[in-house]
Amino acid sequence: MSFIKFSIAALAATTTVGNAYQLVDKFSGPTFFDGFDFFEDADPTHGSVAYASRLTAAPSKLIGVVLNADNSTPSAYLGVDATTITSKRPSVRLTSKKSYNHALVLADIKHMPSGCGVWPAIWMTGPDWPSNGEIDIVEQVNGNPYNIATLHTSANCAITGNISSGHSPLFSGTLETPDCDVNSPSQSKNAGCGIRAPANDTFTIGNESCIHSTAGSAFNAQLGGIYATLWTSAGVSIYFFPRDYIPSDISSGNPDPSSWTSKPQAVFSGNGCNFDAHLKDLQLVINTDFCGDWAGTTWEADGCAASTGVATCAEYVADNPKAFETAYWLFNSISVFSNETATD
Repeated sequence: MSFIKFSIAALAATTTVGNAYQLVDKFSGPTFFDGFDFFEDADPTHGSVAYASRLTAAPSKLIGVVLNADNSTPSAYLGVDATTITSKRPSVRLTSKKSYNHALVLADIKHMPSGCGVWPAIWMTGPDWPSNGEIDIVEQVNGNPYNIATLHTSANCAITGNISSGHSPLFSGTLETPDCDVNSPSQSKNAGCGIRAPANDTFTIGNESCIHSTAGSAFNAQLGGIYATLWTSAGVSIYFFPRDYIPSDISSGNPDPSSWTSKPQAVFSGNGCNFDAHLKDLQLVINTDFCGDWAGTTWEADGCAASTGVATCAEYVADNPKAFETAYWLFNSISVFSNETATD
């Protein structure tokens, strides 16, 4: 896997230019996949998956572009094998060729994988994990109708602030685990600090508000929307804007997070963590996994054993390929912005 260190501040000191975010990279249309490497190794999270190379993914129709009825830029398609009985279901895992330090990442998602046995995610991770950290932006398993955002770091990084019973006036989600340290003795191994979004969240823009879904099949029924990740020295905030309520500054290509009136799903902040020390040189990752260390271990608790009549996740994924015909991503685009500029 190639790795190119990319930071606006990589070669020089940085200055901040107000709220003027400038486009750094955009992945969209027929060139969407050119900015990514295809991960081909064994799944580190022990899933029932075989990640395909670009040479095999394209003819196998695991990747492609989908024309839109409105003649807009085609959407990028990332799917899985839905025809073969196999213990390791073919899928794709993409890793950006560039890495980033501080960013505003806008993922315009039209459709996401969902269903029992499926574990889709959009995340950012650095080299020498967990020393350089990980930001899980979109992640859910077994068709659960809610997103869980998580930070995974080395020791001495925890979420603090005005939080009571997991709730904070800063975000709409619920803090489930406060210690981002993957080896925290007070939490499950690799739990990190996780904030669970409501399955049905209230979104407000101006004088209007609506109830929207944050993940799963209901998310797809509303034609998705934009997940926005704002990463600064102060921490990480994750917002979701449903399709009919995308702020005009985002639509115009001039995002201004300071103008957003909607409460974020998740805010990772507080004096319990030096975020610049724990999050650096992060690459963007997109993948669809099956079973493994999360979806496999919560198979029964998530109701999948009862709903499918199959005792284990691995058995279900192996023997029911058609169940995964809708386990695909559609991205209108992913855009990376920064408001930091290099100085000599």
